[in-house]
Amino acid sequence: MYRGYTRCLAITVLALLLIPLVPTPCTRATVHRDTQQREQHHHQQQEQHRSPPPRHQQHHHQHLPHTDLYTPSKPTAPMDDPVVALPPSDEAEETLSQAFRRVADMAWRCSAKSNSQLVSNLRNGGIIKHDDVEAALRATDRGLYVPKDQSPYEDAPQYIGYNSTISAPHMHAYALECLHDRLKPGARVLDIGCGSGVLVEAFSRMVGPEGVVVGVEHIPELAEMSKRNLKKCPEMAKRMDAGHVHVFAGDGFKGHPELGPYDAIHVGAAAAKMPQHLVDQLNVGGAMVLPLGPEHGYQEFVKVYKNDDGELEKRHLLDVRYVPLTTPEHQLRGFH
Repeated sequence: MYRGYTRCLAITVLALLLIPLVPTPCTRATVHRDTQQREQHHHQQQEQHRSPPPRHQQHHHQHLPHTDLYTPSKPTAPMDDPVVALPPSDEAEETLSQAFRRVADMAWRCSAKSNSQLVSNLRNGGIIKHDDVEAALRATDRGLYVPKDQSPYEDAPQYIGYNSTISAPHMHAYALECLHDRLKPGARVLDIGCGSGVLVEAFSRMVGPEGVVVGVEHIPELAEMSKRNLKKCPEMAKRMDAGHVHVFAGDGFKGHPELGPYDAIHVGAAAAKMPQHLVDQLNVGGAMVLPLGPEHGYQEFVKVYKNDDGELEKRHLLDVRYVPLTTPEHQLRGFH
């Protein structure tokens, strides 16, 4: 009898110990709720300690005045997009630089569906300051200089083949504004790295039918493309026949001294140091704009004057990123 009592007591104790291990509907709900709370708390802690996403993944919404602007759906960062505008020395160019930075900060806001609207956006944004610059760009349709599979009126560089691009419209407008005081009727202009030829036409519009514009492109195929593009415009074809607009395939480092000296020189690629051959071809009282700096990283966009004594005066305008002024072999590396 004692053994039976002991066995019964043992079974009872074991049953009491096992009861908490058998989940009831209430205990299952409680466990599930507690698990959810722990997971939610853990997720909140992770969110508090998570690093913010990179800047290119962040979306910044600015409240801007309403304008009829076209924003491309898939923009790509332009290589020559300015990032810093340092104050120049005189008030006129300081205003231009500030306006340029403002438009650059409003990424893609100058893009449009037509050349006319693109120019209007650049004027409204403050990049274009002078009426003759506006008139030159309105008369120069970028659609004639960009391949059909590209977007000519997007405010971004466009690929034209041979590892080369046509610069963003705001950079062309800025170059014209920087050289405005030298782009007078009858002036002589040199455009190094003329690429598609679009800026050659704009320069010719500025200096008129009596001026001379020389484009130099070191990729022969691009030089031929530039000529074909220019001839799409009857006025440019006429000026080419008259010897007032030229495009040569040649070494951009050497310029084209045969038709110099030049009142204005534009260099559309970054030079590691000041190119002496181009300095020699700059007329007394003339000005040159170019990016200076290494191939990888940012360069400074500068304006260089040649004073009456033949000495150079250099002014920093912007920090930019351009493709390098290089050899054809280096540019075509990896091109198929």
